[in-house]
Amino acid sequence: MQGIIRNNTVMRSGDTGILLSMSKNVETYGNTVQDNFRAIQYFLNCDVIGGGTISYDLASNNTHDNNIRVNGMSGAFANALSYLSSCTSAQYGPYVNGSKSLVFQNNHYVVPTTTGRWWVWGFNGFKYWNEWQAMPQDSTGTVQ
Repeated sequence: MQGIIRNNTVMRSGDTGILLSMSKNVETYGNTVQDNFRAIQYFLNCDVIGGGTISYDLASNNTHDNNIRVNGMSGAFANALSYLSSCTSAQYGPYVNGSKSLVFQNNHYVVPTTTGRWWVWGFNGFKYWNEWQAMPQDSTGTVQ
């Protein structure tokens, strides 16, 4: 790993608690992220992929073993992969289909209702817990 985000407490942000935008090889673990509008988010900016002298990309990130509590605000979510609306399907496809190794694993979630859609993955939007795990994301995660 080239970067580590660990052992932080991020609470009550009106936006994203932890945001990885155009980051590669980052491990995010041991964090407590609670009551933020968004908890942990991978964000793809297609306008800068591979641009400049540095090869920017969003790839090989592993977010695991975090404690995440979602507030009940409309539109709030736990974890996500999102991207700029200017991204084309050819640009965001490798990120959404899993070939860029964007992983959420073994996280623990406390959500307002276990029947809610608290996870977001690309263009397909909000996911229920069973849909999130079927992607597969957080196959060893827990929700309550």
